[in-house]
Amino acid sequence: MTYNYFIHGCALLAVVAFAGPDLAHAQEKNQQPAEPEAPAPPADVPETEAPAPPADVPETVAPAPEPARSPPPPPVREVVAPVEVVLGGDEDPTVYIPVGVPTELRLRHVRGGTSEYAGRGGPPGMVVHSDGEVTYTASEDHAGREWAVTIRYGTSRSNFRVVVVHGPPEGPSTVLVEQGMELALGAVPIETQAEPGERSARGPMMVYGAVLGGWVGATAGYAIGDAAGDTESQSQGATMGSMLGSGVGLGTTALILKLRSDYEPTWDQVVLMSSTSAIGAWTGMSAAMALIPVGAEDGGRRIALSGSLGAIAGAGLGMALEAPPPVVMGNIDLGVLIGWQAAAGASDMAGWTFPNDRRPRAGLALAGGYAVGFTAGVLRALDVPGPSPGLLGVGLAEGAWIGAWSPLLVTRDPDPRQVFGGLRLGMGAGYLLSQALAPIGALDGRVVALQSVGFASGTALGAGLPLAMGVEPNDSDAATRAVVAPMLAGGLVGIFAGAVVAPHYDLSTNDIALLSTLEVWSVYQAIGWGFFGGHVSDSGTVPLGYALTAAGAGTLFAMALAPAIDVNPAESILIASAGGWGTWYGAWIGHLVGMDPEYHWLLALGTGNIALIGTAAVAAGPAEADWADVAYIDGLTALGGATGALVGIIASPDFDTVALAGLVGTTLGFAGGMYLATRPGASPTSLALPLPHLRVRTPFRARVQARPWLDEEGKAGVWVDLHLVER
Repeated sequence: MTYNYFIHGCALLAVVAFAGPDLAHAQEKNQQPAEPEAPAPPADVPETEAPAPPADVPETVAPAPEPARSPPPPPVREVVAPVEVVLGGDEDPTVYIPVGVPTELRLRHVRGGTSEYAGRGGPPGMVVHSDGEVTYTASEDHAGREWAVTIRYGTSRSNFRVVVVHGPPEGPSTVLVEQGMELALGAVPIETQAEPGERSARGPMMVYGAVLGGWVGATAGYAIGDAAGDTESQSQGATMGSMLGSGVGLGTTALILKLRSDYEPTWDQVVLMSSTSAIGAWTGMSAAMALIPVGAEDGGRRIALSGSLGAIAGAGLGMALEAPPPVVMGNIDLGVLIGWQAAAGASDMAGWTFPNDRRPRAGLALAGGYAVGFTAGVLRALDVPGPSPGLLGVGLAEGAWIGAWSPLLVTRDPDPRQVFGGLRLGMGAGYLLSQALAPIGALDGRVVALQSVGFASGTALGAGLPLAMGVEPNDSDAATRAVVAPMLAGGLVGIFAGAVVAPHYDLSTNDIALLSTLEVWSVYQAIGWGFFGGHVSDSGTVPLGYALTAAGAGTLFAMALAPAIDVNPAESILIASAGGWGTWYGAWIGHLVGMDPEYHWLLALGTGNIALIGTAAVAAGPAEADWADVAYIDGLTALGGATGALVGIIASPDFDTVALAGLVGTTLGFAGGMYLATRPGASPTSLALPLPHLRVRTPFRARVQARPWLDEEGKAGVWVDLHLVER
């Protein structure tokens, strides 16, 4: 202790020493004692005249007083890096901050990392940012005072002390950091001003008081109204009680904050007290429902009042505890909620009903909520990382999906309460799985996206294949299981496959363009194969099976092909359009041949897929295409097909003639587009298509030329030149 005082004294002396010689000189002048008066001569000594000065000694004149000096200009302070304060060591550091100097500190924990910092305590106006930056400007009222600042890094806590000292009137402003046995000296930057009140949470604390008072008043009013024995009195009592309780809670909180002007509530405290109050209210009501027998005297009133008392007890516990970071409290709250819902789902699956089985349901819910919430709190206290939002979202969503469908594995006609119970129980299982996988690492957006795609594709294939094969899920329990079991298994396989593939799956901008194009093609294929299934079978589930199978297989094909070949966006459009022209040919040929509807659809869909895959193989090889090639090939093919069909319609009312003429025109247009796209030296800037000269008796001669053209953004178009020459 003596050594610490000695170090503190040295630090204060160092600050004074850095004040510069002007301050020392000013203090010396202010503290110089007044010159004593000359003693009076003794009474018995006769007065003698003072001897005249020698003639050769000139008479001296008192110097004129110096003019008052103007105050020195304000010092120029150099802006340098923030001062580092290391936390988590054997001894808490002490920071000495001069008055009036905008101060910036940089916190660093011995464990490393610079995120999730949160502060509590400290002088008014000190701001602790989540990235470890601390900003503060000490006022004159703070001089000579000390504060203890508690810093939370994740789930760990560390402390440091702040001592405000009088700063020098000029010269560089400095801050001293006593770090264990070392005394570090650093310059403080001045460009950042602390924002007063940034950490204050007075408003949210008053809202919390109003909500707590409203809850207590509502339950008390309900209990009073319950004495009348009718629902209307209960409702009126709860309404009036909530309004009165909210006003009393708001006024009481505001009065406490007004009287305690030195107290600044923080968001951490608001979150803690809100959580403990909510958990307390739920605990009180659940315990009362588990322990009070069904049909007991005044059972409803006793349960309601138990909720009020639990909320008040939770508020008291929140005031007594030191607030953890909100993320930790959020994990505990979510754990309690998930455990409660999972236990309620298990009760639904077991067939327990309310109110007949109120006591076992409430007891199981209470046990489940506290078990999961306590486990989450212990894991955070042991610095075990919690699940990331992505991992948690995937776990909850997939667990809820699997849980909702799992009752169908037992019976084809489950009770709706069992389906809802399975959903809640599945969410609990998903939450526990995400907690178990959290130490492995957080899921980034790519992993979540691939897991979602894998889940959707696996689910579609798992359900689609049995349905396409003619399994009717409503026929029997075995048929239902034959569809639901592979569907759930396919979704799980897709999730794990997405997680395995994600670290090795990268897409460029061109890959994303191809993937988007192929996904549109997959949607078209799913619709087409659904129509094919409708012609194959009269069952209502077979078309759905074909559509789901096509969607799942098409998505997997697109995901696999996109990073495997290197094509540009123009080539992606050319690949998709080739599939469309293949479908066009298959549809018209099937009509001309007179195929049955199911084979007609099969031919159209098959030729489209063959054309798409073949074009993709060509584009991935040595052939290259740009937007001008797309304009040549697709534009002239569409022109030829539409012109041929138009000629067929005008020439004959027979639809076969229209189909044949359309195919001929499409083929000619495609051949012309391929010629223009592949001719030697063809490019958007060199190729021009001259149109015939206009031979009209006019005073001028006109000449028109058209050629492909690319604008500044690389988009294809047509450039038209019109020349008018006077005759």
